[in-house]
Amino acid sequence: MKSEVFDGNAENNDGDARAGNGISEVVWAQPVRWDKIRRLYENDARGVVDEMLVEDVGLALYLRCRSILTVMAAAGGQVACPRCEREGVTSTIVRIGKDNSAASRAEELRCARCGWWTTWGQYWQTYRNRQLYGAGGVEAFRTFLAGFDRARSARDKVHAIDRLIHSFHYNLKAGAKEHTPSRPAAANVIEGSLGEVVAFLDQLTYGDAVTEEMRRTRAAYEERLPHTWAGARYSPPK
Repeated sequence: MKSEVFDGNAENNDGDARAGNGISEVVWAQPVRWDKIRRLYENDARGVVDEMLVEDVGLALYLRCRSILTVMAAAGGQVACPRCEREGVTSTIVRIGKDNSAASRAEELRCARCGWWTTWGQYWQTYRNRQLYGAGGVEAFRTFLAGFDRARSARDKVHAIDRLIHSFHYNLKAGAKEHTPSRPAAANVIEGSLGEVVAFLDQLTYGDAVTEEMRRTRAAYEERLPHTWAGARYSPPK
């Protein structure tokens, strides 16, 4: 995929041939349905690997993680043009503002390559309050993408999925202790509220056929799960 970086204030090279606010072209991958993940673990507990289900769940998580990383880049000032992305080109619009103040929200984002445009405020609203801001969980999402790309078997993909949904955000605030887990990364990639996702993970089925790696991952998760949420018991979303 060709990669190009353009200044967000640059004039369109094509004279804005495709005029019109393009906010409708900003589309994010949805969080993964919990019932699919539950089925994956129930199969695994019986020693069954459903390759189609593994691929389905893995691809949905993959696209969700990519959306999260795209949002994080945009929040940091690097906005990917969605129209160019669909054409197989990575074109980046560099924002002037780096916050969500009124002035920053009014800033126009315009792709110098294809003319796609919107305002930062409209773009921001597309991901606001939708668990797409990855914050301290970015490393977990990047690790999953790399691991899933490297996976050569359905079992490898199951391990990558398992590591992702049992990963954590880590506190990045000044003065915080290094490597302090703050919340499960699964809350960004699985449907439901934070409490529902924590309860759902607690209910996942592990059988005798589960691999040693998955047992270690689960044990590490249970050890790190913040005590604030560990005692909470919620019902998974219907």
